[in-house]
Amino acid sequence: MRTFFALALIALAAGCVSSPPSAESEDTYKKALSVANSDTPGAIKLCEDGLQQDAKHHRMRFLLARLQYDTGETQWLAERDAAGAGRRFEEEKRAPEVAKATKEAQDRHQRALPFIRAARENLLIVIENDTEQARRAWAYEICMKCDIFFEEYDKASLHLQKAIDLGRPTGPRLAQMNEFLASLKKEAQKRGGPK
Repeated sequence: MRTFFALALIALAAGCVSSPPSAESEDTYKKALSVANSDTPGAIKLCEDGLQQDAKHHRMRFLLARLQYDTGETQWLAERDAAGAGRRFEEEKRAPEVAKATKEAQDRHQRALPFIRAARENLLIVIENDTEQARRAWAYEICMKCDIFFEEYDKASLHLQKAIDLGRPTGPRLAQMNEFLASLKKEAQKRGGPK
């Protein structure tokens, strides 16, 4: 009976330890990393294909999430610019330009949406499964930005707090993060979130 329990514990422990990535998935990760700055869509495709073969390659999943977030953020910033232009045109009573800017903002939001949603899903997988504390802290911070896109300020403040707790920033960086955390909590309260 003791032998059975000992073997069961060994099997359980072996299941809890994540196996290293295969050589093939590591090569895919390195290739995606090498083209990420010059060919973001290509790097995203490489990561997606690589994760089909090795879903537990957390560095590749994190790279994919970062690329997805960056792609979505580009559209999100363009959405904010278009919305700002629309407000200016409205003040200037230029109706045709208002309609055009509003449409542009809506289109940009729709383009950002799938990338930021996918980024958040991948970041949550990294947060739950990765063993590297620094990467998890970074994942929490990017996840917080995704939460802001969805106007989920209560989640954003929780994720930023986790990023601070895990990453243990110091000095000006800590002060900046705490200041931003206070603004997120204030926004969450304003919208009826946790006090």
